Parts: sequence; structure tokens; C-alpha cells
Amino acid sequence: NGRDARIEVGFEISARKEEGMRFRNLHESEQIILDCVSALYRENDPELAAENMIRHLGTELKAERALLLTYDGSRFNNTHEWCAEGVGPRQHELQSVEDTPYRRWIELFDRGECVVIENLRELKGSISQQEYEALDRRDIDCIVAAPFERDGVPIGFLAIENPPGNLIRDIAPLLRTLCFFYMMTLQRIESRERLLQLSYHDSLTGLLNRNRYMQDFDSLSE
Repeated sequence: NGRDARIEVGFEISARKEEGMRFRNLHESEQIILDCVSALYRENDPELAAENMIRHLGTELKAERALLLTYDGSRFNNTHEWCAEGVGPRQHELQSVEDTPYRRWIELFDRGECVVIENLRELKGSISQQEYEALDRRDIDCIVAAPFERDGVPIGFLAIENPPGNLIRDIAPLLRTLCFFYMMTLQRIESRERLLQLSYHDSLTGLLNRNRYMQDFDSLSE
């Protein structure tokens, strides 16, 4: 009617923004895992392999803790732990821990799946009371855990405690892949040590053999 008018059109972009953020998180997570795999490929010390891996993961994922636990079929033991600055270690609390509160975890690991908890409070009532209390007692709000296996049997897991919630879903499958490379690294180191043992020891008596004698002789002649 002869007057200026303004039309505003709004679009819901939350889904697009979330998709873009997840894509960016996935790309960053992939690079973190690739860095870990590259370091594992070069490592010949199993202790350093474990320590460097969890330190890099914990640091880059901005988590409170990163840890490795072994599993013997009934109990867990925390063998390696990294803590963020200002976060106290709890490795001593996770020794000979009964698996009863974590039976759901074992079932997931047996199926080759990861444990993903984005918000512990939201799961209250949908997981066992024992599991909830075990995690709540350790001040865990979110956690992702991936199993590592030997001959198809879970023998432990890698866990990242309290990383930013938006990384949880995207990092889980990548951690599964990393656990595979970690076990391959341990097997490679074991095979290398076995070959060295066979190279310098008699397989029947276990005594040092001619190769070791020649090596020692050459070192003395120098």
C-alpha cells in the first residue's frame, strides 16, 4: 500500500552446524590416531609404546585420564595411566578389580564394540546400579573404551575418561582401530625379541651360541 516492507526468512541450521562440527572432529580425531599409529610403528619398547600412546591420546583429546587395563577373564588391572595436569592418579584403585560391575562392557567387547557413555547421569536407571556407582565413584561423567584382543579374545581395553562430550561418538571406532595396531606392535616387538634370542642362544640348551661368541670376540678385539 505504498509503504516499505521488510521480509525476514529463517532457516534451521542446527543440524548443519552439528554435522559440520562432527566432520571437523572426525578429521582431527583421525589425525590423532594416525600420529599414534606412526609412533607405534617406530617403537621397539612395549612400555614406551603404551606410555606414549596414552599420553598423546589424553593430551590431544583434552581428557582427564587415559589408561590401559588388562583383563584375565574375571578381574581388571590398570597397567598404564596418564593424567592431565591437576588431575590426581588413581592407578592404585584399579588393581584386581572384579568385573561384575562391568559385565555390560565385556558383552560389548565380545561383540567387537566399544563402550560409549556421553553423559553418565542420563544413563541412570538404564544401566546396572553397580556400573553406575562404580563410574560415579570415580567422578566419571563420560568415557569411551575400546578393547584389545588376542586370538579373538578381549584381554584388556583402552579408556579415555572425561574428554569433551562432542568427541565421544566420533573417536570410538577410531580407538578400536588403534587398539588393533597396538596389539600388532606388541606382537612385532615380541617376535623381534624372540628372533634375537634364537640368534644368540642354542635352542636346545639355551646357552650362548657361536654367533654370540663371534660378536663378543669382535668387541674384545676392538
